[in-house]
Amino acid sequence: MVSMIDAGSQAIAATMTTHLVSRAVNSVRMADPADPALIAPVGNPRR
Repeated sequence: MVSMIDAGSQAIAATMTTHLVSRAVNSVRMADPADPALIAPVGNPRR
């Protein structure tokens, strides 16, 4: 069972990418949850 979960996790992890987002994402006072620009990529994407 553990090996099956590990294999699935490894397959998914290999396809994941990240990108920088606004620092406001971490602020409950500054973040407007309805603003789609909040999680728009900022700067160069990273893999």
